[in-house]
Amino acid sequence: MVESLDKDRIQAAIAAAERETSAEIVLAVADVSDNYGVYPLLWATLLGFVLVGLGALIWPDTHVRFAFAAAGVSALAFWFVLHFTPLGLALVPRDAKTRAAQGLAHIEFAERVAGRTAKANGLLIFLALRERYVEIVPDAGLARAVGAGAWDTVIATMVASLQEGRVTDGVVAGIDACARIARAPFPPDASDRNEIDDTVVSSKPHG
Repeated sequence: MVESLDKDRIQAAIAAAERETSAEIVLAVADVSDNYGVYPLLWATLLGFVLVGLGALIWPDTHVRFAFAAAGVSALAFWFVLHFTPLGLALVPRDAKTRAAQGLAHIEFAERVAGRTAKANGLLIFLALRERYVEIVPDAGLARAVGAGAWDTVIATMVASLQEGRVTDGVVAGIDACARIARAPFPPDASDRNEIDDTVVSSKPHG
């Protein structure tokens, strides 16, 4: 999924944005934030026993050994479907997907941005494509300068672009918007150097 992005266009947008501000912009993109392995297992087990329970109501003389064997086979079949198709992710609670995406975003921030700029003016833009989630995490200097709510409109616009399937367009627009916000407290500086590489980071679940 990450490979479907126009990375050259995005990296050019980051380079252009960093000519408008001395802040450093990092983009990390995850296809999915977690493997969510426990949820397909739970749903498959539940569906397997529900199916066998319905069968017992229809055929009350079914032998108990056959019923448990049928439950196991049914659960395995349901797990296979849920684990290897988008349906499994659709059944993961929204709060769980949000927590996983937030966690991965902050891991990427710690690894890619925090402490890597002299003025603490780095900025992470994180996308989780399958969760359709966007988070913007500024380093301490930039956070103090613009306030937490400064990025809300940018995030909402990028999420809308994800939902519409216009991922690259949304990312490029988001990068430009972030640069405009960062420009006031951190204007371009002729002596500024590129402290963080502009390469798009392909983020993967940790653990």
